[in-house]
Amino acid sequence: MSEGLSIGDTVVGRYKLLDLLGVSSTRSAYRAYDSEVEVEVALWSMRAELFSTHASRAAFVTAAKRAREVRHPHLLRIFEVDTHVQGFDESLYLTQQLGTSAELEGRLSAGGMAEPATILRYAQSLSTALDALHTGGLYHGWLMPADVVEVASQVKLCGAGLFADLQAESALAIWGEGVRYLDPELVESGRCSAASDWYGLGVILLELALGEPALSVPESLASLSKVSTKQAEALSLVLAPKPEDRIAAGVSFMAGVKRAWEEPNAATAAYHKPVNLKAPAPDSNYAPTLSMEQSFIDAEVAQRIAAHRAETSLMVSEVDQRRRFPVPPRSPALKAKTPLRKWTR
Repeated sequence: MSEGLSIGDTVVGRYKLLDLLGVSSTRSAYRAYDSEVEVEVALWSMRAELFSTHASRAAFVTAAKRAREVRHPHLLRIFEVDTHVQGFDESLYLTQQLGTSAELEGRLSAGGMAEPATILRYAQSLSTALDALHTGGLYHGWLMPADVVEVASQVKLCGAGLFADLQAESALAIWGEGVRYLDPELVESGRCSAASDWYGLGVILLELALGEPALSVPESLASLSKVSTKQAEALSLVLAPKPEDRIAAGVSFMAGVKRAWEEPNAATAAYHKPVNLKAPAPDSNYAPTLSMEQSFIDAEVAQRIAAHRAETSLMVSEVDQRRRFPVPPRSPALKAKTPLRKWTR
């Protein structure tokens, strides 16, 4: 919890702190009640050591106000940013939409390869958010899983543009294991760019695909290539060692991601290939045949196909019997003697 702030405190006479949502390397996040508009919001109290000078605090406020002007369905809306003084402490605070980052962080910590639909969902949402941010002339700067939140089951990117001017020395000292999401050039020089944002997104998707931390990006890409060459190639577009070799548009990136995760591999395609039944020839003993290899069929599927074969053969047999021994039509005289009975109530 930030120094000087406790649950129940009211920030700037407006935001009452209701609950502590979490503490990260950059901020303490609270659920707060905005008494002016009577809604709950997320309030960030930034770590003082990251913004210890007046210049760094002014840069943060300017960046937040610029990010507030960029509107996109997958960018978390910023409401207000300013400084809060309590006692002798002065800290930055920021209010925005109330969301949770537990979904993505929980998936990554639990391990296990994510479903293709999950990877496509995060890739689509975050790539379009980054495109909107870059079009507005901003960079996220230090993209990590904690910056991916959900609001009403919709994926949103938060912290956009807030840390682009952060000093690399002070940031890296407290980032810990989160450094693996950072572009190597960003770690060395502290300069943010669109390429560094795409790199962070690529590492997040790589960990979702593998189900384990990407402690070494080249080794993780090699492991993914054993599972799917197309998936490894798609992510390598944003994980190239040199920033100039990385893709610069979300549309092109998503095209490769969709091809890699939507198209089934050869084994899956053969397994799910539909049964191809030949049409019966006239006056012949009909027996359905299968076009796929029996090695791809498990016992349950084989039983279903055998039952389908027996049922189809019975139906064809009945049709064949009717064709060979048709029922003769009734004669007019017979119709007159035995008229059809009309049922009445």
